[in-house]
Amino acid sequence: EMQAHRWLLVVIVCFLLFVFWQVLDAPRNPVVQDEEVNEWEKLPAVSEDTVYDHYAVVFDLGSSGSRANIFTWTRNKFSHCAVANGGGFHNLKPMEDGTKKIKPGVSQLSSTPTRIGESLAPLWSFLQEKIPSDAQGDTPVFMFATAGLRVIAEAENEKLYDDDDSDSNVILEPDDDDYSKGSVAKILNHLRSFVTNETPFQLLQNDHIRVLMGQEEGLFDFLTVQQLLRLHPYAKMSGSGEDWNTQIFDPAITTPVTLFPICTIDLGGASTQIAFETSSERYTHNITEFTKAPYKAQYPCIFTHSFLDYGINRVRELHHLSLFSEASTAEDPCSFSGHEYKVSIDQQEYSLLGTGSFVKCKKKIRVMFDTYLGPSECSQPPCAMHKVQMPPLPTDGAKIIAFDHAYRVASLFSSRGYETLDELFDKVQAELENPWDVVRGSAQFSSLSDTELEKLPFEGLYVASLLYYGYGFSNNIPVGFADTVDQQSLSWALGALVHNVYQLCERS
Repeated sequence: EMQAHRWLLVVIVCFLLFVFWQVLDAPRNPVVQDEEVNEWEKLPAVSEDTVYDHYAVVFDLGSSGSRANIFTWTRNKFSHCAVANGGGFHNLKPMEDGTKKIKPGVSQLSSTPTRIGESLAPLWSFLQEKIPSDAQGDTPVFMFATAGLRVIAEAENEKLYDDDDSDSNVILEPDDDDYSKGSVAKILNHLRSFVTNETPFQLLQNDHIRVLMGQEEGLFDFLTVQQLLRLHPYAKMSGSGEDWNTQIFDPAITTPVTLFPICTIDLGGASTQIAFETSSERYTHNITEFTKAPYKAQYPCIFTHSFLDYGINRVRELHHLSLFSEASTAEDPCSFSGHEYKVSIDQQEYSLLGTGSFVKCKKKIRVMFDTYLGPSECSQPPCAMHKVQMPPLPTDGAKIIAFDHAYRVASLFSSRGYETLDELFDKVQAELENPWDVVRGSAQFSSLSDTELEKLPFEGLYVASLLYYGYGFSNNIPVGFADTVDQQSLSWALGALVHNVYQLCERS
């Protein structure tokens, strides 16, 4: 009997040692099933005795103008960092009537960098009117410039980012050889000093005033739409100040998801960005902002890329350059027949005569994308323009949302909400085949100036061609053209804040 007890004791000890070894050997953040991953979504909202309201400001220093955006959230200092229900940044959203834009853009003021801070005076006044005075000292400011300043830096061969892998800061610092060399650096350093010394708001880190990398714009676009859908799964897209709307997902996705299946296309003046979720090895970012660790070790991935010089204004400049050789006059197949207009290139004036040829215009734009469709040129398809290798484009119910100039142009052809590229191509062709006098007298375009109207055919064909030839979408896939979601402007600003407050929380 004593022997039996000893054997039982040995078995129990061995079992406990085995369990202990399994615990030590287990991964710290085991991958779990989707229903477990999203359990944190069901956590109750933060309790009233542990919350306080917060404000933050994100400046969009664009190529054509500067926009100040105010955001609010309810902070739970005892919670985790995820930007979602139960997280530390509850109900992070744009403030109602909390956006103001002025012109021109800071890139157009680069010759007088020390006056840029005061040139934003209408925006500083707006912020002080909207944000309670007792909260202004705790309100962080983020000022992010985009392709307008990137183009200036590229032209001057100015280095913008730190390539030292041991340095977690992406901006150049005093110990870098290229620190404060160049026009863009002078603008950014002036703004950092101005915010710190001339405004009541706070600058938490120097890299909160910088030029965004192109991929960041695409990432932030994607995060913006994700956050708006998390705030309201029944969210509707629309046009600013317009009376139409279309639900993004119909039926709405109301069950917890890691990410909503969307693809964002942002068409700016100097560049364009794309972003979508992918399981491919070609992903560029892990999306951690909406997931509470340690519930999931493998975060969802997205691919995003920015194409500099493929913004709508920059491409039209390149189009004009392609029309001239040594002659000072040329025909433009991408403008209405019979219309004469002038353009200035390198301080020299040129005359153009519109010929209104849909086929010739489409061909000229097609060549500009240089998509390298042949297998010898795109070694690992699919590829977008400039041989950029991409993962397969999203399918299976993913919604494509195109905004900024994409919506501005499409809406002028009455393409709002979901519409196929074939439908947009047909509308552009129908208008381009009309002579200038007919189009100029049309009630549909009566609000446009001659300058705005003369470039409309090119812009319409470019938007459709960008999506079809440039990015490779099918001509019969519905694309959602909009510039607001639930009356909130579609831009990267909200996504930038989602990303940055999450990063600040994680570091602290």
